[in-house]
Amino acid sequence: DVPGPCFACGLDAQVPGVGSALASLKRERLLQDVLHAPLFAPFSVEQRHELLARFKGLEVDTGTVIIRQGEAGRGLYVLAGGEMEIVREQSDGVDFVLAYVGPGGMLGEIALLRDRPATATVRARSPSTLLFLPGHLFRRLVDGVPELREYFDKLADDRLREVQLLERAEFVSEFDIVYEE
Repeated sequence: DVPGPCFACGLDAQVPGVGSALASLKRERLLQDVLHAPLFAPFSVEQRHELLARFKGLEVDTGTVIIRQGEAGRGLYVLAGGEMEIVREQSDGVDFVLAYVGPGGMLGEIALLRDRPATATVRARSPSTLLFLPGHLFRRLVDGVPELREYFDKLADDRLREVQLLERAEFVSEFDIVYEE
């Protein structure tokens, strides 16, 4: 891991440019990790870099909401660093945690593929680095590459099934039902 900013600042004072070099190395490592995500699998190395150039990099602080339940999907997010929390907002005001997503995770595909409002809220659990691909480019990509359409359809179906199972388990546990065999 790259040392924290205090270490880099101290070295930068002694050897100018070290801090920015370390930041550049960290960024390169994050991008290399992202290029191995399933999204990029069907493409050659050159095509991967061309696709990556269409993404916008985002740095977000802890607590930042990137997707809000009930809103239209804006695009696909690929988590390059940090951690995201996926929650279902309940009518009683209590959030139900569905999952945590780490580096390499993709977010926002359900709303885009199913052309429906977001099924959950996604917020940063830590300072995070994201890559964002606007919805119209994501749709063109999955429409043009059958392997990606298949991958994202399966991912969306699996996630929706998981949400239904978790919600059913949460509903049943509220009643303290004991099953006897």
